[in-house]
Amino acid sequence: MGVRALEPALGSAGLNGVNPTRQFVFRIVDVLLTGVVIAGGSDAIHKLVSVFTNGLDQINGNLERNTPALQSQGAGRINESRGSTGLLEE
Repeated sequence: MGVRALEPALGSAGLNGVNPTRQFVFRIVDVLLTGVVIAGGSDAIHKLVSVFTNGLDQINGNLERNTPALQSQGAGRINESRGSTGLLEE
């Protein structure tokens, strides 16, 4: 099914006892991720992860704007004056 990098890292147990559908999905993701690394190196992985994290940031921002408890507490917002350190406001 192609070159895989993740499954060998699981060790000798591998995917034993895992639902066949999950095994199939894992192997597809493994082949695609390995192909991306081979074709584009770390820059391709960085771009892929950036798309994912940007989407999660957008969802988090939408939740903060639409959830009254988060609006009043300011929970989960990054302190912009400290830069993008990832530290949460208190």
